Amino acid sequence: MHQLATRNSAMNKPVALVTGALTGIRGAAALAFAKDGGRVIVSGRREAEGNALDGELRRLGADAAFIRADDRRDDGALALK
Repeated sequence: MHQLATRNSAMNKPVALVTGALTGIRGAAALAFAKDGGRVIVSGRREAEGNALDGELRRLGADAAFIRADDRRDDGALALK
């Protein structure tokens, strides 16, 4: 029963997908979601910077993930699907 309760509470956490999160206000938004306890998925074109942001989000206690994608292109946007 405890395992089910844990899964249900995890499913009820908000999830934020922040595209282009490696710079500017989008990165700040990702950090704000992380500080608020949400699950955060960030995307961007640069692998090293994306992994660094993913690590920072995790250090804040967020369940986070980085997806390398260029959402200016159709195939990049599809990577986020």
